[in-house]
Amino acid sequence: MEPTLNNNFLLPSVAAIQNKLLLKRIAKRIRDLEKNMFEPHTIHLEGIDNLPGIDGQHWTSRIYTLFTHANLPHTYILSINTSDTINETPNTADITLITYRVKLHTYYTLLQYFTEHRKNINVKKN
Repeated sequence: MEPTLNNNFLLPSVAAIQNKLLLKRIAKRIRDLEKNMFEPHTIHLEGIDNLPGIDGQHWTSRIYTLFTHANLPHTYILSINTSDTINETPNTADITLITYRVKLHTYYTLLQYFTEHRKNINVKKN
């Protein structure tokens, strides 16, 4: 359809407006997909110094033990990092996971686990 002339202004057709809206929705979905595919898939744990462990056990071993107790495979983890280099057992850690879906599954599994067992540890999606 051609735009119609109304009071010396050109009005776009309904189809043109619908196409613009559709293109905006498609562009948003592509941005979301790119974000999910190419950004690091990390979750943030706060309060890991409250995880149970053996005296002298390294803090990363406590996180692997947490994954075992929450029935999550260790192979989900690509890396474990912390910005707290002062304390022997840091309070926070960022866990990089293998995929976006694994990140979501791990997040909700840990959220459920902490709700039932450890109320003083927080998990966040980045």
